[in-house]
Amino acid sequence: MNETPQSLMRVTPGMNALPKEARGEILLAHARLEQPALAMRLSNLLGWPIEQAVEALPAGVQTEVDRAVALALRTALHAAVVTLDPRRDRVRIPRWDRYSHRWLGIGSGAVGGATGLAGALVELPFFTTLAMRSIGAIAVQEGEDFSQVESRMACLQVFALGGYPRGDDAAETGYYGLRLSMALSLTRASAYVAHNGLVRDAGAPALVALMAALASRFGVTLSQKVAAQAIPVIGAFGGATVNLLFIQHFQRVAAGHFALRRLERIHGEDTVKAFYRSLADSQQNADG
Repeated sequence: MNETPQSLMRVTPGMNALPKEARGEILLAHARLEQPALAMRLSNLLGWPIEQAVEALPAGVQTEVDRAVALALRTALHAAVVTLDPRRDRVRIPRWDRYSHRWLGIGSGAVGGATGLAGALVELPFFTTLAMRSIGAIAVQEGEDFSQVESRMACLQVFALGGYPRGDDAAETGYYGLRLSMALSLTRASAYVAHNGLVRDAGAPALVALMAALASRFGVTLSQKVAAQAIPVIGAFGGATVNLLFIQHFQRVAAGHFALRRLERIHGEDTVKAFYRSLADSQQNADG
């Protein structure tokens, strides 16, 4: 399937501001970042609306899911700050390792699916760390410098960019709208981590604000993942397939996100953003 809507090239204004190769990369990033909701694809896979799977969880179970999601979010923050730190671990991962992450995700999903809800809850923090490592590999390929805390935190941002919104505010559904909505909390958290080193105080206001912003989208994603794996008939094969779908989804989002960040460093953020947003406008006009 061709991810780039080439027809948009003919109707997009301001094309001469960027080289042809850069325009093609932005087209591909646009296709990856503005793709159909993951929930829709997951529902098609399972043959059961994912919202129903969440609602079917008993009240007591939902409490356990919320605890597991909170732990997974803390794991994601720790993974971004610590495991991607080049002083602790050289993050120089070849391109083929993207597929090894998928295989590991398939394996953990199979275990989680085979053991039902209990296994899905235990597997969640492992899956989060695995996804973060996969995102980090893509970031390195796109030239991110992990000696900078901001670059590592940008990996954490991918989870929110590829997550589900709690509301239907159209102003926050586009890629740059989502980046803007997280910009302040991400900047403050990055400054806090850079100044204090290893994250020890999870109650620091800067980190609390970031976790709240992340929970509003990625927390929903994790809850829906657990609900999907908790479906009694899904089994090991279904759990493996769910994990593969999630890993692929966040890899696509990461590829688009970090390609745009690389192009912004080369051509300027305003230029790249203007072209990207003109694609979105052209797409809306074509759909209308």
